[in-house]
Amino acid sequence: MSTRQAWDAAECYGFVVGVLDHFGIMNSIGVSEVENIGPFCLTDSVNANDVTEVVARFLDQHPEKRHLAGYLLTRQALTDGYPCKQ
Repeated sequence: MSTRQAWDAAECYGFVVGVLDHFGIMNSIGVSEVENIGPFCLTDSVNANDVTEVVARFLDQHPEKRHLAGYLLTRQALTDGYPCKQ
């Protein structure tokens, strides 16, 4: 991995963790929908690396959505990757 790739990975990780913290708080106080995106549910076994991989995979699979705000893309990836059981 090049220095640039390591920098980009660390930057992505930090952004995702920040968004995760924000939306985790929002979920815990009952604000579950953002821009018509439903809630997400993480298990205790999920860590920040897992979440970052889910977001990166979502971005790879949906390049047509990359024009959207990063926090919305992250939230959509979390909702798709960690749906709540009904």
